[in-house]
Amino acid sequence: MQSAVFIEPQKIQIEHRPTPVPEKDEALIQVEYVAICGSDQARFWEPASVLPEPVVFGHEFSGRVVSAPVGTGLQPGQPVTVAPLFNCGNCEFCKAGMENMCPKRRRFGVAVDGALQAYVCIPANRIYPLPTNISLELGALVEPLAVAYHTVRQAGIANGEDALVLGAGAIGLLIAQVWRALGYGQAAVIDINPKRLAVAEQLGIPVWKKDPEESNFHNIFEATGSAQAFSKWLPALAPRGKAIVVSKLEYPVTIDWVDLLRKEGEIITSRYFTLADFESSLDLAAKEAVQLKPLVSLIVPFQKLSDNYGADVMSLARDAVRLLVRFQG
Repeated sequence: MQSAVFIEPQKIQIEHRPTPVPEKDEALIQVEYVAICGSDQARFWEPASVLPEPVVFGHEFSGRVVSAPVGTGLQPGQPVTVAPLFNCGNCEFCKAGMENMCPKRRRFGVAVDGALQAYVCIPANRIYPLPTNISLELGALVEPLAVAYHTVRQAGIANGEDALVLGAGAIGLLIAQVWRALGYGQAAVIDINPKRLAVAEQLGIPVWKKDPEESNFHNIFEATGSAQAFSKWLPALAPRGKAIVVSKLEYPVTIDWVDLLRKEGEIITSRYFTLADFESSLDLAAKEAVQLKPLVSLIVPFQKLSDNYGADVMSLARDAVRLLVRFQG
């Protein structure tokens, strides 16, 4: 089979590898679509990006079942999505339903090979059949939807509070949609990319156009990765407000702690998602309470990853809300 292997910064190489053989608790999945996320791009472009050994990127994906253990209910040819949580299942966090905090969790697409290859073996209990109204294309976006769902849940929101989302990328737009879908009201977004703001308007998400000095929000979600943006907008937090950080800020942030103290404000972080979040997100998508299709900016064939060692695809992904890599057809 063909695999897209990240071998060094700014270099992906297409390799021919044997089709993997599943263990007794695993299913063999034929990959259909893989979404290129911000963390994939960051590792690709970072000059100092060092992984222990070459690895296959990709953790947001969909596919079809080739084979599965008896008793799982999974059938050959069945369209599925995957919750890529490779946690131990035995630690205190796993037993408490906080699989994202498992100290032994192996990061799919980082510590172990990800989905940018023709076939993958996945534990059967991490595989979810797609409802009939969710295409394989959109099934690749359930994972980032789960990240957004967990972020909103982390905030512990009360109904009727307002929110501002910093960043109109996939995670930011999904946070705004989840906020609305769960009945918390409307969430506005900001961004400097006009294409992303156009998608926000298409989704009916207000674009906030005032300056921080003119703003006052009970909840601010940081989804840009920009330390400068977070520092700029944190003063817009209302008294007793919460700032929820889901992105990896590119450098340390300077914070006016006295101002935050006087407001009794909180800074909360959100890491990945739990299995419960993933299942709730799939349910939201099935009920069409969130829109996934407008987030797909571009679909490219797998073979395009061979162009310029993957740089062409990663450059396109930089300007997209979500770029999908298509395997079949």
